[in-house]
Amino acid sequence: MDPSPYSGLIADPAKCRLLSVDAKRKFVRELSKCPDRALVLLHELTRRDIIQIFCSELCQNRKYEGVSKQRILHYLFRAVNEKSCGHGKSMKKSGPEPNSSDIQLPYKRQKKIIVQALPAIGSTLVTAGIRVPTNNAHLCKNSACRASLVPADKFCKHCSCCICFKYDDNKDPSLWLSCNSDQFLQEESCGFSCHLECAFRDERSGILQNGQSKKPDGGYYCTHCGKQNDLLGCWKKQLLIAKDARRLDVLCHRIFLSHKILISTQKYVVLHEIVDAALKKLEGELGPITGHPDKGRGIVGPLAVGAKVQKLCTHAIETLESMLNGTLTADPPIQSVGRSNYW
Repeated sequence: MDPSPYSGLIADPAKCRLLSVDAKRKFVRELSKCPDRALVLLHELTRRDIIQIFCSELCQNRKYEGVSKQRILHYLFRAVNEKSCGHGKSMKKSGPEPNSSDIQLPYKRQKKIIVQALPAIGSTLVTAGIRVPTNNAHLCKNSACRASLVPADKFCKHCSCCICFKYDDNKDPSLWLSCNSDQFLQEESCGFSCHLECAFRDERSGILQNGQSKKPDGGYYCTHCGKQNDLLGCWKKQLLIAKDARRLDVLCHRIFLSHKILISTQKYVVLHEIVDAALKKLEGELGPITGHPDKGRGIVGPLAVGAKVQKLCTHAIETLESMLNGTLTADPPIQSVGRSNYW
């Protein structure tokens, strides 16, 4: 490189920062004559200085956010070379003057999502594992179920009651009865379910035994298929919830249900009398219990008979387990199971 007024700056490029924009442009033109050293020397300049020189060469004002310092230097020298050769042509073959599209960051290609529809199976169309109803089917209105139904269905077998045809938004399984097969009964079950309260009101269930010629003691008849099902499991669920209940309305409601389940029993009198004693203790302090949540949301703890009632619930559960294990008959006198200890 020939001696020039910028020879001192070449020896110490850091001094270039003190120059004006026009002087910096002239310095860059001088460095373009020796491109091998130019990039190394100009790295001493800040990115802001380089953008300032570049914009001055192009007579444009841009920020060039996201563009690297090395890339801006590349376009700067290309612009200087084109101008120095005259008429927009450089000694070396170069591309057009850089524009905003030249120095934008590369973008990612968006993936093409192809949904492949599978052939129809039965009455529904399966697409990517999702069952979509065809024209001959519709979906259950329960947002937690959404099972496929046919127009002939009056209710959803999966989530609705086979008596009232309604479903619960927050279903509590302990308040439902299901028609299930078991090893003791040979009849096939329909798999339908119903609300416990609906079964109480429907005479076909035989729970309250109003005019029923055939009485399923400790069980009930499915109102859909007529199969006899066990009822003691539901009775036990009510007492399991009652014995650990902290809210007064929950305790009263579960005691009321367990009392109503075996109210007509002749085989499980011993179990019913324990629950009957618990109900009477509650009514002695709170008044009549109707099964409705009319006792408020009080706490069981301050209740004078609360601990005794829950102790009776535990006793009733233990008595049922003794009956099922064969260590206790179904109908002994109540005094023989420790009446004085619990009552």
